[in-house]
Amino acid sequence: IGKSTLHEGHGSLMPDGRILYDRWEYVDRNFGDAQGLWTVSPDGTNHAVYWGNNTNSPGGVLDARVIPGQQQVVCTFGSCHDRPWGAIAIIDRRLAIDGRRGVIRTWPQSAIDLVGKGNFDTFTQVWPRYEDPYPLCDVRPDGMPAAASAGMYFLCSRMTGEGEQMGVVLLDVFGNEVLLHTEAPGCYDPMPLAPRPRPPVIPARRQVVGPRATFYVTDAYRGTHMAGVQRGDVRFLRVVESPEKRFWTAPAWGGQGVHRPAMNWHSFENKRILGTAPVDADGSVCFEVPAESFVYFQLLDANGMMIQSMRSGTIAQPGEVTGCVGCHEARQSA
Repeated sequence: IGKSTLHEGHGSLMPDGRILYDRWEYVDRNFGDAQGLWTVSPDGTNHAVYWGNNTNSPGGVLDARVIPGQQQVVCTFGSCHDRPWGAIAIIDRRLAIDGRRGVIRTWPQSAIDLVGKGNFDTFTQVWPRYEDPYPLCDVRPDGMPAAASAGMYFLCSRMTGEGEQMGVVLLDVFGNEVLLHTEAPGCYDPMPLAPRPRPPVIPARRQVVGPRATFYVTDAYRGTHMAGVQRGDVRFLRVVESPEKRFWTAPAWGGQGVHRPAMNWHSFENKRILGTAPVDADGSVCFEVPAESFVYFQLLDANGMMIQSMRSGTIAQPGEVTGCVGCHEARQSA
């Protein structure tokens, strides 16, 4: 249900029925910090940023799960060039969808000072290393989480001190860490087997098959990094696809941008322009794209020169109609 040029993974079901997942992508941006959290409906519609898409460190945000009864997420803060381990973190996107301000706490505690510092491999400094967090809480007789324990206790995998061997550990917010079980070569992905309330089923917004999807932008002038852009400056929106790279090319990757045959210098993604749509005077624009294609958008002036470009991509399913306010509005606004 995703078509990123690299990959999506580590999906978990949210209480509202959406899927929370991590995405790794490169679209005209720094190679290492494009591994944040996204959400999507189970039918593949309505892909949207959740947290960390523009945070330089940690380089990878993985294995996220919503804490029952809370509007917070527990996840792994890792690095680009490392195994999927590092620190365990609690984030609250109501505070911020990027950077240090949205991070509530980390295990180990010192790792919180690495958020936003250095580069995509800063979290290789973390010791001991953690991964695979799973939030715990008591359950009421009606099957709903009990608020008293929500967000206080977590299972995870953590180094035991025996080389790189991992064990299942119980964490709490009071500073305790109890090793529950370990055996060679290591223990991972603790997940309690228990009844849980089923989230609501989100109605499908896509057709089973079809050639096209529709995007609309309410106001291209609203958004970040648009200082100095005046009403009337934006005349067109260009749609660019980043299709799959279908063939292996040598030599093996030994540095940034070494991909042949030549597509574009110093970049990992294929590109092709699908078309250009006129932007109305009020900043609105509507256009069709091929369904199930990984696309991104650029704002152009009257001369076809670029004013603004997305540093990420999006996907729409057959028959889906989806939109945004601008490039990009405050994600917390209604």
